[in-house]
Amino acid sequence: SVQYYSLRQLGEPLSVLLSTVAAAGNKTDVAKRSFKAAGEHLPEVPLTHSSAARSLDELRRVLDVLATVNAKHRGRIVDACAAAICSDDHVTWQEAELLRGVSDLLDCPMPPLLVSDQAAE
Repeated sequence: SVQYYSLRQLGEPLSVLLSTVAAAGNKTDVAKRSFKAAGEHLPEVPLTHSSAARSLDELRRVLDVLATVNAKHRGRIVDACAAAICSDDHVTWQEAELLRGVSDLLDCPMPPLLVSDQAAE
């Protein structure tokens, strides 16, 4: 059921999710730029980048909270994740699968991505 109609008060769970997505397969400097690109899609949310590794349980916890946001804003969360993934103009299949998982858990359509032809690293 919907518990949030605004993202303003969800800075902590959004910071965890976007930091995790931005870090996927990226070095720290690229992850920071990716996080910034994601944040530009959610300008009203106070976000804090963290390079600390997150446990699967913590990621599951924040996704459970974010799943209670209304549909319009869940779509914006997925778009912000896509912006983080696409910010370096290189999408790996692992990043695409991460976005697919987030999209599924938030019950939102996944935006189209162009996955790079390079083999997994």
